Amino acid sequence: MSNCYFWTFWKILTEGGKVKWYKSKTWFGYHCTWIDSKGIEWEYTMPRMTKKPLWYIPILYKGKIRRVRRQRSNNS
Repeated sequence: MSNCYFWTFWKILTEGGKVKWYKSKTWFGYHCTWIDSKGIEWEYTMPRMTKKPLWYIPILYKGKIRRVRRQRSNNS
């Protein structure tokens, strides 16, 4: 169990790359993704996550790792 912050931090420590920050659509904070050495963006996320109340968002969860295929903007 992890979250996007811990997972991204671990990937940068073990494999290098960059982090990209986004304003979260599901809670008041931020979501981050990892960009590998080939420029491919990956994220650790909760499957089928929809808008939830603040008290629902878990700190650690069993998420899915997936490639970010769409172009995301910092305003989303």
